[in-house]
Amino acid sequence: MTFDEKMRFGNFLQNDGTIDFYLRIRTIINKNLNVLDYGAGRAKWYEDEECFTRKQIRYLKDDVKVLIAADIDSDVLKNRASHEQVLLKKNIIEYFEKESFDVIISDFVLEHVEDVENFKSNIDYLLKKDGVFCARTPHKYALVSIFAQLIPNSLHNFVLKFSQPEKKQIDTFDTKFKLNTLNSISRIFKTYKNFSFIYKANISYHFNSKLIFNLFKLLNFILPFGIGDNCFIFLKK
Repeated sequence: MTFDEKMRFGNFLQNDGTIDFYLRIRTIINKNLNVLDYGAGRAKWYEDEECFTRKQIRYLKDDVKVLIAADIDSDVLKNRASHEQVLLKKNIIEYFEKESFDVIISDFVLEHVEDVENFKSNIDYLLKKDGVFCARTPHKYALVSIFAQLIPNSLHNFVLKFSQPEKKQIDTFDTKFKLNTLNSISRIFKTYKNFSFIYKANISYHFNSKLIFNLFKLLNFILPFGIGDNCFIFLKK
């Protein structure tokens, strides 16, 4: 946060996607629920988040029965925002019984999914009847997603270090964008009750430049799909 637009009252911008996404999740959780963070990573935000309000809203561990973090990356074992951590060395359904979870969260994970049908089958298997799948992912045709698809995966980490300089450390994984439109979500999860929508989040890719930030903010406003357009996905089984 290096220029005035970043310093709003409360230390967060308008259209803060993290606050909006997790506030909605908070409306459905309680102390009796089992929650899976699917693709959780190490939850570096738990250590680095400077905005207390955002961190408090995102930290669900104390407000559910159990929160399990699962990921193919071994860094998940460092996840301090969960009760249990599972390193996935095989298909996730081999680690849990059928219908183990009331809520499954995948935050900025769907853009990396290559086998869409297998992913959907895993959600079907893991989620209880009337359970809710919650996901946040960049829209396939948002400008940031188009740039990501044009830039080779091997260069993503290099580019992100310059475009998001306030991030202390950035983890990047290959992007596929196979499940990143509302139409694809509706088609794949057609048996679920669908509450998904497009969310225009604030601009995080600004190269530490006020000029670029304002330019991207304008593009985000005037284009059908701007820089910060995310799919907010809420599906009830």
